[in-house]
Amino acid sequence: MTRRKLSGFDRLHSTIKRNAIYLDEKTQEWKIDSSTNYKRWKDDANDWQPKKLFLTVKDLEDVWNSQGRVCYWFKIPLDFNLLNSSYSQYVRKHPLAPSVDRIDDNGDYTKDNIVICCRLANYGRNEYPYDKFHDIINIVTRKTNHYVPDIINFINGPYTL
Repeated sequence: MTRRKLSGFDRLHSTIKRNAIYLDEKTQEWKIDSSTNYKRWKDDANDWQPKKLFLTVKDLEDVWNSQGRVCYWFKIPLDFNLLNSSYSQYVRKHPLAPSVDRIDDNGDYTKDNIVICCRLANYGRNEYPYDKFHDIINIVTRKTNHYVPDIINFINGPYTL
């Protein structure tokens, strides 16, 4: 029996399943595909609760198409092959590989709560507020003229030497 070649969206979906819980279609139980995160989730001494995954591979494709098939934050093309370990340019956690960023960090993985971006942007935003990160992107991509003291003021508050 030949295995179906995984698409970039399949791989992206698999990545989310290592970080979020999803309802297993066969058992109808919540599960997570990372043994480390499973232990964190089930550890009574740890209050970490994974987010829930309510996305399909098709949902990821729809989001990608709706945002113009570019990184949501940097508006650059993304190479889904960078998610495939047999790809010649593959590097684990490549900064330009596609990644799913939740708009509301407290929310679950739903179609209206995600964007697809490069890992660089997703890691950079981390828990930084979604609505304020647009300003950071404008500074980084030089869509806004700011001098270094202005940037420090913007990020940290009043600038002092």
